[in-house]
Order: sequence, then structure tokens, then C-alpha cells
Amino acid sequence: MRLNQDGGFSASGNRTNNNGFLLDGVSDLDVDYMSLSLTPILDTIAEFQVQTAQLTAEYGHSAGAQINVVTKSGTNDWHGDAWEFARNRIFDARLFNDPATLPQY
Repeated sequence: MRLNQDGGFSASGNRTNNNGFLLDGVSDLDVDYMSLSLTPILDTIAEFQVQTAQLTAEYGHSAGAQINVVTKSGTNDWHGDAWEFARNRIFDARLFNDPATLPQY
């Protein structure tokens, strides 16, 4: 895991940087930290697979898990998505120990 990065997961009792990542069959590892290099947008993912223990030779370079991600194939048509993050006080969650006040963010 990179410095000041949150997240990561441990598989088969190994450290978080002992996992292998493939994106469309190509290694997606940052060689300096042995962590995920490129994070695809969720809408581009067609399927993913997590393999642990007794990997075949094509996946055998990681002691933890092997994560394979396949992206959707493209077409000649234009497609797009839009997101909106509503940030107002109506939807904000209150703290469980102080339900009277809302946090700033």
C-alpha cells in the first residue's frame, strides 16, 4: 500500500502489497509499492474475479490474491454517464453520540 493511502486488503494471511492485479490481461501493479496502479471507473467494469490459493503459472507471481478485471468493450456509439453528489444538510447523517448537531462535512 502506498504512503498516505487508505484501503487495501489482505488475502491468505499476506500483506496488502502481496496481491496481483490484472486489467484486461495486463499487469496493473505499481512496481515501486506493489499496489494497484490504475483504478478503473466502476461503469467500465464488465466482470472481475478474485483468485486465492494454488494459482496457475499464469497468475503465480503473487503470494496473496490475484484480482482480474475485464472492462466493457467499446462501440462506435457515444455513451456517457453523469453523477451528482448532493451535499445539503437534509441528507447529512447525524453522529450517533450527538444527534442534535450535524458535522460540517
